[in-house]
Amino acid sequence: MVILEMVSARWSIIPRQSHTRQTILPSLCHIADKRSGIFANISIIDRMESTRGARSSEHRVSKKPRKSVACQRCHSHKIKCDGQKPCKNCRIANDALCEYPVKDRKTTVRERYIFTAIKQMFRLTLSSYITDLLKEIDRLKNQAPTPQNEANQQSQSNTPEVTATTDSGNPLVRDDAWFLPLDESPIFIGEAACTGFSSRLRQLLLHTQAEVHMARTHYIQDSQILQAADENTPWPSRPQAYLLVESVIATVGQCYHLSSLSSVRSLLEKAYTDRSSLSEMKECKLFALFALAQVYSPRLAESQDAVFPGLAYFAKARALLPVLPERATADHVEVLICITLYSLAMNRRHSAYWYIGSAMRLSMTLGLHHNIAESQLPDLAARQMRARLWWTVYALDRFIASKIGHSAFILNDDIEVNPPSDAGLSDAQKGDVVSADYLCATMRLASIAGETISTLYSRKKNDRPFVQKVQAIFKSLRDWSATLPEGVRMLPDKPASWHIVALHLSFNQCVILATRPTLLQVFQVTNRTNRRDEIPQATFMLAETCVHTARHTCRLITQAWTALPALDYSSAQYLYAAATILAVSNLCLGSNAHADKEAFQSAHHLMKQLDRLGNIAAREFCQHLDAVIECIARFEAEKSDQLLGITPQQLSSFDPLRMEEMTSEMAIFQPNIQDFLSYDNADLDALFPLDTTDIWPYVSMPDFEPLM
Repeated sequence: MVILEMVSARWSIIPRQSHTRQTILPSLCHIADKRSGIFANISIIDRMESTRGARSSEHRVSKKPRKSVACQRCHSHKIKCDGQKPCKNCRIANDALCEYPVKDRKTTVRERYIFTAIKQMFRLTLSSYITDLLKEIDRLKNQAPTPQNEANQQSQSNTPEVTATTDSGNPLVRDDAWFLPLDESPIFIGEAACTGFSSRLRQLLLHTQAEVHMARTHYIQDSQILQAADENTPWPSRPQAYLLVESVIATVGQCYHLSSLSSVRSLLEKAYTDRSSLSEMKECKLFALFALAQVYSPRLAESQDAVFPGLAYFAKARALLPVLPERATADHVEVLICITLYSLAMNRRHSAYWYIGSAMRLSMTLGLHHNIAESQLPDLAARQMRARLWWTVYALDRFIASKIGHSAFILNDDIEVNPPSDAGLSDAQKGDVVSADYLCATMRLASIAGETISTLYSRKKNDRPFVQKVQAIFKSLRDWSATLPEGVRMLPDKPASWHIVALHLSFNQCVILATRPTLLQVFQVTNRTNRRDEIPQATFMLAETCVHTARHTCRLITQAWTALPALDYSSAQYLYAAATILAVSNLCLGSNAHADKEAFQSAHHLMKQLDRLGNIAAREFCQHLDAVIECIARFEAEKSDQLLGITPQQLSSFDPLRMEEMTSEMAIFQPNIQDFLSYDNADLDALFPLDTTDIWPYVSMPDFEPLM
């Protein structure tokens, strides 16, 4: 009873409605059942002991004297044996082998001793249960959320962890960071990067743990930029300058805020009227716009023999740009945005990440992440310009970070500025800047991309299973698609402008980022077992969603090929991501393998076309695709005599005729996906056993449990 009082005292410490009580309550009920049975048995034994004790005292009899045992020789001759060793008869007969039979001795034990031993056994059993229960209560009590614990967790979340352990949910993320060994210095490879994914795929195809990643060599070198800066860069002619500015605002300026068209026109008029009155910052801004315009309108390039279109203008703008301005202006941020986009086109991803990070820091020094009162800035158009500038930097920061697998520069909780809006603006003012609906959709999608990187591809310790994180990302993507304004939707009977296509390609890339670890998991299982009936339906469903999205990406790029900016980095990256997904689908999802193989070949052909047109990123991606094709050929040669199994139940939910025309939004709203989003955490743990697995052949991975 003392032990039970200890349990009661510790139980009362735990809050009544806490998760700890809900967790331990079944154990308490189980213990109570066992305890009642144990006490009942002890009571019965006590009654039996008292009854038998009284009876034994009344009927106690004297024991008979123990008989001696004869040795084997005396027993066989049927003569009396004295029980000695050797006995007298054996000594007379000179028989040295005087052996006695081995018998099981019967020992008299008092009943009181037996009952006492049984009661002691029951008490030890109950004590063991109670001890384990006390330990479990203490453990759960320490894990119970308290204001102090929450404060500690909040402070820890704001402090970067240098040696964080990985959440084993994402099979693409290992415990240690991925570095490519080089002679000069190891290069960090982000698992979220598309090139990193294809390298993991090739490791699986080759059944190797050796490093197969190819270092990036196709980009504009520093020496080429310095050489272009040494050259005397002339100003373009006045008509050429106006044409460049109009074209860049009409293309990439529809996606992000670069500058208001009216202010740029006014600046151009001033530059070609009285150039000496231009400040270096204004001159830098014009050269940055000229460089970006030649990337997105390469036909406007004045020289086709240059290393890269607009490189001379870019080098000039970079030379005029102050590195650390103490008093930054909005012009500084706008120039950094242009230089960031141009660096991406040169396939200088790390430079782009640095430039947009600098733009983010300068924006914060300007207070762009806060709302400014109307009394301090009465001009509504100017306030909306600040909001558009901030959210452009925010979107680019998260998109570029997701492309290379890095973290974003600022947390969402630190941002207080309202989203951009067209309310109160005149038609002329609305046409002067990027659409508020479009920029709101872009920044919401960028937020989802940043969340995907920070949750699915992070090495920080997290108690949430991988499938719960995927479910949260899918809910955000579903809400984004459901609340998309009409002006930025893609209509089936109306051709979409390029900036609308680019937005939906970014949406597809977010879906691929969230689901391609699952697709690679499916490939690993089918490669190991040659069976698909071992894959849970939830896992198979997410893999199919990834493939649907890749098909839609290829179809969008093909349909918008004539309007595609040939040197755009993102277009080449999205095409490359879709191509690698189709390569995996061709190997492990046999429901539409022939169509996926043709789509992969088509994507490879389009990538080569972009390479011929001068897209530097496409040149790098072609190198990776060629390596994937070579590995697939070796893999298929090994697997040529093996067929992948498929069950009718898995095919019942997927129609090959519908898969060709299904968009990524349609895939998100499939009934199976909606069911997946409606599962609670307990159902997810049973339906999606991905959290304790790893896809690499040299790491043991438990088999999937088939769903019933």
